[in-house]
This record gives sequence, structure tokens and C-alpha cells, in this order.
Amino acid sequence: MRRARWPRLSAFVVFHLACACRTPTQLTVEVTTDVPCKSGLSTAVAIGRLDDPEDKPFATTSGECGVGSVVVVPSGAKDEQLAIRVVMGVDKSPEQCVRDGYKGGCIVARRALRFIPHTELTVKTPMRGVCKDVQCPSAQTCVAGKCLDRTVIDPGLCAGKGCDESALPPAQGLLALSTTRTRATATRLPDGRILVAGGFDPKGVEQSSVEIFDPATRTFSPGPPMLVPRAVHTASLLSGKVLVVGGSKRATGLASSEIFDPATGKWAAGPTLTEGRYEHAMVDVPPISAMVIGGFTSTGCLRSTELLRLDGTEKKLGDMSVGRCFPGALMLGDGRVLVAGGSDDTGLTLHSSAEIYALSAWSTASPMAVRRGEPASALLSDGRAIFAGEESAEAFEPGADVWTSLTTGFRFGRGARMLALGGDRFVDIGGSVAEGKIIDDVLFLRVAETWTSLAPLLTPRTFHAAAVIDGKSVLVVGGFHLTDGNLSTAEIVGVP
Repeated sequence: MRRARWPRLSAFVVFHLACACRTPTQLTVEVTTDVPCKSGLSTAVAIGRLDDPEDKPFATTSGECGVGSVVVVPSGAKDEQLAIRVVMGVDKSPEQCVRDGYKGGCIVARRALRFIPHTELTVKTPMRGVCKDVQCPSAQTCVAGKCLDRTVIDPGLCAGKGCDESALPPAQGLLALSTTRTRATATRLPDGRILVAGGFDPKGVEQSSVEIFDPATRTFSPGPPMLVPRAVHTASLLSGKVLVVGGSKRATGLASSEIFDPATGKWAAGPTLTEGRYEHAMVDVPPISAMVIGGFTSTGCLRSTELLRLDGTEKKLGDMSVGRCFPGALMLGDGRVLVAGGSDDTGLTLHSSAEIYALSAWSTASPMAVRRGEPASALLSDGRAIFAGEESAEAFEPGADVWTSLTTGFRFGRGARMLALGGDRFVDIGGSVAEGKIIDDVLFLRVAETWTSLAPLLTPRTFHAAAVIDGKSVLVVGGFHLTDGNLSTAEIVGVP
């Protein structure tokens, strides 16, 4: 890493004369990089308060291969907090990086810490090439290509020879579950907590246990267990209650459902399916109903669909043209239900066909260009429906009954989780690709723009569950990893 020295910073703080017998209260930001100087580097530093916006003007800029050091002293209390944001542009200016959302050749490093009275601190801020175009939320920084908390918990580590990324909280974002949870569900409750239910335990046995995630403390606590152990089930939030449907128990499809009421903290039996099933899809039909589609039972992949209601009633709907295990399904803007993809009984033959349910009947829709098993799906505000998986994505236009390939250059994993974040923003997380490789990819879409790659997961995973915490973060729970097997960890994915 190269390092040079910049002029002392005076834009944010006021320098005071200090007694020669006292060690000054100050902090030096040292910026280094492993990116070759010939790449046209330019770096700028912003110093401010913890809640300053990302577009706060820079205090100083370096054109000397983008490296150097800045000395800062407090403007108020000698133990005041400060936030450091260093932006390096590769063949572009730091100001352009901010305007472009840190895309297209940008490296960003952040730190948050306190001054220590009468102590000289040095914060080493390496701008590493592996962090180029890794977009982390404003409270995080990129380390080795991943987003970690920017906070230096113990600023005393920065005294003497200084501190680098090792002073940041270790493995920030990797959270511990009470047990492994593969093929569990995660559902956001009305109060913002997230209910994680069931899934396979370390021995591959379905479980009834429940954990509840509190985003305020970033911790899991035990919740009331379900009435029946289950995995590969579905869950929906309807009128403030969680409806859990079907699933497997000892490789047998369950016909039961149950309802969790957050107000009482209790589970109650829900309506019963005509056919027990797992590996099915479920589409919310507000305010109190859910449509259950396909899935697997002892006779193979099902064509049947059913409607369940919170009031305990069940209605059998029409059959699809083919049996579908792990189909993709969503409700279009006009109230029709689109189903596409999935697999046959063997799980080896994937479907590209699609069909639409409307007016109590199924009709054939145009097929996708690519066969997809367990596709992820999302509805855009313009009415198009995205289905992704098998390393590609397509958009269905309901009015024209056509699919359009989305050329992105990114990997879309089978079994990934695609979630809507609000504001026409979407994220696609994890899954598996060719030859069963499990990936750590996190892909982000802001409608009217293009897909971009965010910081990867701390642990590559598939068969996981995910739920939106808020518009800026997603909880990813459990899943499976080829080396570690069923996973007992969770992590928080930050999004722009």
C-alpha cells in the first residue's frame, strides 16, 4: 500500500494552540491503496457527524495517486464522535462517485469513532481494489469485499501505531440462531419483529421451534413453538396474523395449517388442505386469504390449487395443466395470478411453461425462454413480473403476453429469495447455479435503472429464508451450504 501526506485539514475543525507539555487531542486519517497509480486515482475525505448525509461536501481532496493523510482535531468536546468517509474514484472524481451512487469505479471506506482526550489516534484506511463498486449502507464500510459495521468500538486501539479494519466489530452481521434452519420461513410482524418458524434441524428432521428476531437489538429469542413440526412450508402475513401452510413431516406432505396471532403470542389450528403438500407456492389474496399452488405429495408434483382463509374455510380451485413442484407465482396488478416454472416429479426436468388463473379458471400463457426450477419472482410498479433463476432473468408483460429477457451479466441462483424493498427497489439473494454451486451473490434493482451487484453474503447459502427489516436492510436466515451443511446463522444485508 502506498501512502503520502496531505495538507492538514481545516475545513471541519478549528485548530487550537495546545500546551507543549500536553499530548494533543487529534486523529490522523491515513489513506493507502493497492490500486495501481496509473488507474487515474482521485480521493476525497469527508469528516463530520454520525448522521451527516452521504452528499456532505468533501473537506479535502488528493490527486497524488489518491493516497495521503489528514489530521483532524475536535471542534467541541475533546471526546466528541466523528464520522469519516473516504471516497476514491478510479478514472473518475469522488464527486462523480457520489452522484452515481458509488457505481462505475468507486471505492468507499467509512469509520465512526470518538476522540480520546490528549491522545493522538491514527486510523488507517486502506482503499482496496476488491471493494470497488461494493455499495454498503451509510453505517457500514467495505472490508475484503463485504459490508461490515463502520464503528471502531474501542478507539484506544488506534493509539500508538494506529488501527486498521481489525478494529471494527468482528464478523459483524453474522448472527447466531438457536439451531440450524433449512427450508424455514421468515415473516415480518406488524411491530417490525420477524418470526422464523420451523425448518430442518442439524439431523435433517423437521422442527416446530420458533425464533423471533428483534431488529432493535439484532438478537433472536425463543418464540412459542408451532403446533406441528414442519419444513418446506409457506407463510404469509394476513390481517396482522401469520398463516403457515403445509410442509413436510418425515417426507410426508402436511395438509394442516396454523395461525400465529402476535397480539396473544399463541398458535391456533387453521383450515385443512384437501391434499397435503410441500414444495408448493403461496400467493396472498388480501385481506384474509392465500392461494396454495402445486407442490409435492406422495403421488408426485401436484396440479391442484386451493384457497385458504383465516376464518378456517378452504376452497378447492381448478387444476393447472401440469404438476409443478417449487413453482414461481405472484399476483399481477389486475388481480390475476401468474404461475411459471417449477419441476416435475423427479426434480430433474424443469418447466418453462406458464399459466394464469382468472375468473375461476386456468389458461395458458406464453412460456419463458428458459426452464426454471424454484424461480424467484417480483412484481414491478409498471405491471411487469420478473422471474429469475438458472443464472438469468425474464420479465413478463401481462398486456402483451410476452416475456422479455433481462440481459444483466449477473448470476441469478435457483432458490434465491427476491424481495421488494419499497420505492420500486428489489433485491435477489443467494441460491445455487450450475453444477450445484451455492452462491453468495446479492443483486439489487432500482426500477428504471439496471441490476447491480452488492456486497456478497458472509456465507454462501441456498434453501434459506429472508424478510425485509426496513427499506434499507434484509434479514437472511439459515439455509444450506455444501461444506457446513444446514446453517445455524443469519445475517443482515444492507441495501442502498
